[in-house]
Formats: sequence, structure tokens, C-alpha cells
Amino acid sequence: MLISKSMNQLAKKLELVQRIFNTTTPLTLKKVEEVLKSEKVSDWRDEISDAERKSIWEGSDEADWGELLPNESVIKEVRKRQLHVH
Repeated sequence: MLISKSMNQLAKKLELVQRIFNTTTPLTLKKVEEVLKSEKVSDWRDEISDAERKSIWEGSDEADWGELLPNESVIKEVRKRQLHVH
């Protein structure tokens, strides 16, 4: 069903692109432009929780202060935690 829905959306987008491309009416183009400009563009930063935002800022501050962990250490810790969970 998910594939069918995304295919339907793709088909609709292609149909709209073709109709926009073939239009010869400046007013129609202007209206389409206005609709697209008024559409809210989603930003992941607007969709995260305050706790996630705080964690990102703390991590950024720690990186600025040079408080970094080598990748190998992080991977080792994650694997260790996974063993305890399973």
C-alpha cells in the first residue's frame, strides 16, 4: 500500500508538472507560484522536542570545548549496551 500511495503521489506530481509546463496563462503560473510560496516548508528543528534540542546544544558546546570521544569508544559503548538489552 505504501508503494502504491507513493506511486500515486509521483504520478500526480508529474501530471501537475506537465500541466504547469503546458500552460500559457501568466495568471495561472502566478497562482501556482503563490500557492507554493504559501506552503510551509517543514524543518526538522521545528519537529524535535525541547529535550532533544537541549541535547543537541549540549553536544555542540562539548564539541566546541574539545570534549570529544573517539568513534571507536562510542561504538564499543553502544555494543556493550546492546548486549545488556538483549
